[in-house]
Amino acid sequence: MSTHQPSFQFSGYTLVPADQIYFPTAFAWTNADEFHRWSTNADFWVNTKENANPCIERYVLLDSDNKPVFFFRLTRAARVDIQFAPGRSRRDLLRNRNSLMCGFSWLKWIAQKSNIGQLIFQTSNPPLRAFCEKYLGFHASEGECVFGMEAIVQAEQHIMEEVLK
Repeated sequence: MSTHQPSFQFSGYTLVPADQIYFPTAFAWTNADEFHRWSTNADFWVNTKENANPCIERYVLLDSDNKPVFFFRLTRAARVDIQFAPGRSRRDLLRNRNSLMCGFSWLKWIAQKSNIGQLIFQTSNPPLRAFCEKYLGFHASEGECVFGMEAIVQAEQHIMEEVLK
């Protein structure tokens, strides 16, 4: 599968889209990597018809002999910052939660429309982190909360496939 991503040349290296011809290499390298073999499939690194997504670009860096050096993937992301009004009453917390849930629908819509693949925010507020994981679908790790838009795109593709049947 050929993509429309550009190739770049610099300092004796060439950066090219990681198309399916690189799948066997990505598969072998991922399986040989003790840190990725159980968590990452080779198609994470390689463009396929099944994983086409305008939010994600996959590349392989080739050396001057055209041998792969490494794969990498770029996911368009937006960092979200928020400041709540002062107040910790039950009414304030419910108002904040309701506005987050209602506003998040718009945020997902505008992110998807803009080909943004992830929404990311940092917080040191454990209740906020727990709320965003439980009710908004974020995944928390190392101080960041990440919402992956891929699930929305996959669900819409499945709906379209069902409609077109």
